[in-house]
Amino acid sequence: MKDIIKSYAKINMSLHVVKKMKNGYHKLKMINTLINLYDEISFEPCDEIVVTMSKDICLMEDNLCYKIALYLKNRYQIDNGIKIFIDKHIPDGGGLGGGSSNAACVLEYLNECWNLKLSKKQMINIAKQFGCDIPFFINKNISYVKGYGEKIKTLKVKENNSNILLVIPNFKINTKVLYQNFKEFRKDRTKLFLKNIKKGIYTGMFNDLETTADKLNNNKISELKKQIENSGVTKAVMSGSGSTIVGYIEDE
Repeated sequence: MKDIIKSYAKINMSLHVVKKMKNGYHKLKMINTLINLYDEISFEPCDEIVVTMSKDICLMEDNLCYKIALYLKNRYQIDNGIKIFIDKHIPDGGGLGGGSSNAACVLEYLNECWNLKLSKKQMINIAKQFGCDIPFFINKNISYVKGYGEKIKTLKVKENNSNILLVIPNFKINTKVLYQNFKEFRKDRTKLFLKNIKKGIYTGMFNDLETTADKLNNNKISELKKQIENSGVTKAVMSGSGSTIVGYIEDE
């Protein structure tokens, strides 16, 4: 018997870099939400853990889904394995959290399939060991995310029925290189944006990483944003560490 679930992408409506820590990582403040772009993940019984994908993105041993499944099997002494196939539709390396979303879905599915009885809080504690974005996908709701991604607060906001446009450039941005080059710490705009989205106003989206990403990519980000906004999109912003640009469209 095969089970199939949807693994949804996310966008960062805002991203503020708070500071760089001594360990080299950066503390962030983000407002994230899910969108209706998704991968499909199928699960079948198997004697061992096997993870394959429709696109050749990485070795199985490097896949977050494999790492989490193996961790759960060993940690909770599960006898059987699982065969996982990921049909990829979310672009890799676009700042949409596809790999993290997949990992969260695998964690949730195996929690139920293997009857682990883990609470949401316990799953988030496991998730943060494997990636900063994974805890958000366990929470699922539009969220205010802080720290390294482990502090999550569900937001109550006025519903906004605007459509969004995703523009996926033909280049990727290396997250590690981007943060290594980031030096432009800015005034925190999160509080104002939070105030606005609670009223349903989404035009104040921002991403502190954009300027650095633009410099590293010969101004391609700013040029693309300009084209998008000139086409009638209300506001365009880079999602996460890029390179996807998100545009809000009030009038379809």
